[in-house]
Amino acid sequence: SAASASAQVAATPAPAPAAAKRRGRKTSAPASAPAPSPKALQHVVSSLRKNANKPARRARLVAAVRALLASQPGEAADDAAVEATLAHLMAEQGVQIDGRGAVSYRW
Repeated sequence: SAASASAQVAATPAPAPAAAKRRGRKTSAPASAPAPSPKALQHVVSSLRKNANKPARRARLVAAVRALLASQPGEAADDAAVEATLAHLMAEQGVQIDGRGAVSYRW
């Protein structure tokens, strides 16, 4: 009976650490993410450029992009749209996000 109890415990998978679950962040938009309209992208870029207090951390940039997309009629402000917009900013607008989440702007 003790042997079957230890076999049952050995067969049970260990739970994943909570820290690993929290750190699972995406760095780019999924391939099937719908891209925001060019008008919405231009709105995000122009708003960020004219703002003297630009977001310095990735989390703040995500929140700012989400709010800017939500202010555009007919635009989705879901995670996929935000990630697609971040990918556009990093690829074509000179925004860089380092491994620790610090944001820098090249404009």
